[in-house]
Amino acid sequence: MKKAIIGIIFTSNRQEVLCIKRRDVPIWAFPGGGVDIGESPEDAVIREVFEETGLKAEIDRKVGVYTPINRLSHHTEVFECSPLSGKLKTGTETLDVQYWPVNALPNDFFYIHREWLADALENRACILNKPISGVTYWNLLKHIVHHPLWVARLILSRCGFPINS
Repeated sequence: MKKAIIGIIFTSNRQEVLCIKRRDVPIWAFPGGGVDIGESPEDAVIREVFEETGLKAEIDRKVGVYTPINRLSHHTEVFECSPLSGKLKTGTETLDVQYWPVNALPNDFFYIHREWLADALENRACILNKPISGVTYWNLLKHIVHHPLWVARLILSRCGFPINS
């Protein structure tokens, strides 16, 4: 089973959240990616945050474990992290890195990450276990109609041919 991780980094007052603009599909999202073979999700989120933002981070808590309802998504673990050191910078997978107000995210922010942000903002003591119900074939069809180039770039990326320019 493929696994993915997401790192959510808030400012100290929790009013802003760190986002990246992806290179392969130029939308805003949270830092994250796949878990390598033999790697723990915890190590993967620390690695991905650094690769995509330039920040060394530590995990504050696991927000949730999200299970796919179809083949369009992967088992995903979402972590809330804090920066330890480093400066914000783009990487091979990012066009831009910046903090955004939690209540004023960019229009082209990845929709499923909005749900994960809401879950993180609840600051629950327990780890959520939820299905990834927002990633559906119907939503994919809507995205094909409204954003055909983004979908094409995503498919190419998933097939090992990312457009990272």
